[in-house]
Amino acid sequence: MKKQKGGGTMVFKKKKKNKDLAEEIEKAVVKPINKPDNYKLVADSLKELEELVPEKCVDHYSCSNGFVILQNAIKQIKLAGQ
Repeated sequence: MKKQKGGGTMVFKKKKKNKDLAEEIEKAVVKPINKPDNYKLVADSLKELEELVPEKCVDHYSCSNGFVILQNAIKQIKLAGQ
């Protein structure tokens, strides 16, 4: 139910019959996100890649090859999350 107080602010109040359900939803939404143990390995690989690309991609041919390799890696990472 929406009620408007002075100053134009909106106050949203929960219906009493849905109070228990709303509390369960809030608990479910506020779960802490734990990263897997090997996430640090992935982050370290990204840092290594950031240093390696400017070093190795110095001409048109190497940049094109690097781009294709990175695009394929991005596709594989997207598939790994499914």
